[in-house]
Amino acid sequence: MSSSVWPGMIIRPGPSAGAKKTARSTRKRKQSPMTNPFWHTQVFRFMDLPPELRELVYEEVFLRKSLRILRDGDSARARLPADEKKGGQSHGHPFLAPNGASLLCVSRQIHSEATPILYSKNTFEFPHALAVPPLLAQAQTYVPLLRNVDVVLGQIVAGMPELELLGACTGIHSMVLRCPITNSDRYYEILAKAIERVVRYRRPCEAWRAFFAKITLVDFDRHGDRLVASSSSSSAAHSDSERLQKLRKTLEARLGLI
Repeated sequence: MSSSVWPGMIIRPGPSAGAKKTARSTRKRKQSPMTNPFWHTQVFRFMDLPPELRELVYEEVFLRKSLRILRDGDSARARLPADEKKGGQSHGHPFLAPNGASLLCVSRQIHSEATPILYSKNTFEFPHALAVPPLLAQAQTYVPLLRNVDVVLGQIVAGMPELELLGACTGIHSMVLRCPITNSDRYYEILAKAIERVVRYRRPCEAWRAFFAKITLVDFDRHGDRLVASSSSSSAAHSDSERLQKLRKTLEARLGLI
């Protein structure tokens, strides 16, 4: 269609219906989500969720079957095994994968709500007692929140002073000590003394009596674990656990529990 000349005006052909549709769709694509009114009315506010639902989110992020804590080579730092790390560390929580740790940094309220779940609902496994001090030093603010710990004690007695530091974990609900069966009476003598110091650590008499009942002794070797003694159990779990049963009775005698 050609332009038509009329007195006082020039009329040109307008765009076709298809061209109009294309122009509208182009404008929509160029519109930023931040300027689109739809996004302003559909904002999801995490803190608007009920506390119970937020707790479920924290548990999904932080809860594991266990958190294995290793000593980071020659440095006094705690870390996860290489196959469990996902890269990076977070200040104050060095053993967390970055995706989880970043949630703790969102706000003070989220940090205060999520940290107790991280420390109190996970079992912290120490493949060696030497890994205990780095964690307690890096996360000392949260030590009272620890509820469940699992420590492997080696054949040597070098880790006994580190074991004693677990006495600072005042909120412990269960403590598993994996002890190798050995013929060394000296080993059990030192171990008994270390456990006694853990139990008595800054506790009045009634408190450490209750704490001792939370300790479980396990026979540990390369072929697996066998429950051999529990401080709350009066009978041996296995006939081959005489030495650990003796250790338990020695501890009870030292603590005045029998």
